[in-house]
Amino acid sequence: MALRGLDYSTGRVIVNRTVAATVTRGLNVEDAEQIFADGRQALERGSLFRAITSLTQAVILNPIRAPYYETLGVALLAKKKTQYAEAAFRTALDLQPDLILAHRKIGLILADDNRVDEAVRHFQQVLELDPTMGSMHVRIAILRYYQDRLDESRHHLRQAEILGAAVPPQFAALLYAPPRQRRDRD
Repeated sequence: MALRGLDYSTGRVIVNRTVAATVTRGLNVEDAEQIFADGRQALERGSLFRAITSLTQAVILNPIRAPYYETLGVALLAKKKTQYAEAAFRTALDLQPDLILAHRKIGLILADDNRVDEAVRHFQQVLELDPTMGSMHVRIAILRYYQDRLDESRHHLRQAEILGAAVPPQFAALLYAPPRQRRDRD
């Protein structure tokens, strides 16, 4: 019910105009911003079903607003609808490529799905948009470590430390351990 009117099957969010008309009956594009605000408030309260319903309506009413898709993605991710969330974030980025949160969230989804190189590309995009986000360097360092790309991992860990990011001490010890000790711990 909450997702009615949107199609996620292509990896992007597409409005199904036939179904959408019934979901938004009596509403128009001018109502979208208030419905979006209601959806954000519901999300903040943890009312995920209400949030997704409202954000879906907002997207249907005004499908060119990237923040609508981005916030819908956050709600879907909280509901553990990962594939739908990824589609929402990708659609948001199609509309507005400089959305840091969308890049970060997609990176996390991809990393969890072991799509490491793609995840790293999104984390690097975050760093291009905001070079002060040391936490992205930490994430890249960890991902590259598990790909056995140790020089790259060390580089990103050093960048994270320079930026004052929280670096897991166990990871730093593991990364900087002599090769023999590192193999014994893996």
